[in-house]
Amino acid sequence: MAIQCDRFRTGVSGGPFLDGFDGTRGNLVGVIGGYRTGGLSDDISYSSQFDDDVVRLYDQAVGDAEPDEPDLMGSGGTWQHATVMAAGSFHTASVGDHRSDLIVRWSDGEVSLYPGNGKFGFRKDVQLLKKNKDWEQAKVITAGDFTGDGTDDLFVRWANGRMTLYKDVNETNKLTDEIQLRGPNSTWTHAADIAAGRFGGGKSAWRSGLLTTAGAFGGGSDQDDLVALWPKGKLSLYADTTTTSLAREHNLVPAMAN
Repeated sequence: MAIQCDRFRTGVSGGPFLDGFDGTRGNLVGVIGGYRTGGLSDDISYSSQFDDDVVRLYDQAVGDAEPDEPDLMGSGGTWQHATVMAAGSFHTASVGDHRSDLIVRWSDGEVSLYPGNGKFGFRKDVQLLKKNKDWEQAKVITAGDFTGDGTDDLFVRWANGRMTLYKDVNETNKLTDEIQLRGPNSTWTHAADIAAGRFGGGKSAWRSGLLTTAGAFGGGSDQDDLVALWPKGKLSLYADTTTTSLAREHNLVPAMAN
């Protein structure tokens, strides 16, 4: 929050930013940083904007109460607009602490990252992408360490069958490093669900995906694999998927006969 004023004077640092001040009272919305410590000019100062969380923390301090965990997930009405989700370790802190996060693509194309808090919940979301028409066409997403560097990537199947990989998704990189694995095609438009895991081997023990369970069944690759469910119950495994190809298909379950 930036506040403009004619020449902030020495000594005002730490004073209140008051909104709607009537000469006696006002709403506390921030704290003056002052010249230099709050800005590089003497006519503008910056502050974090106080919100309901600050009020709650103040009330708890006055009442000597235990701080609570604010509800950062929103309401059920909000989550009715969650269209597709994928679980994985994306946030830098989560990768270091071996925690899982949640990526959500909303109905308007916005994409959010909810870092796990290690307590069966999530911290405040990080916006990976603003709402946009293109990402409304992202029909299936799944996470896996396809590059073998210890950080999860995001695999996306689009409405037109296009397959893309977003490397090392986190709060900084976001969705900037895109690699197209396959262009638009009619075959992959029928992949109802996709799940990733080290089915061909690797260094981890059993791993869980959002839609299915994966594990290290043999081999010695550091790359994750893809499992795709097709119409009529066909189940395929694409071993050792990399940033350049979907690799060889293993037919796990054949399609039902007509």
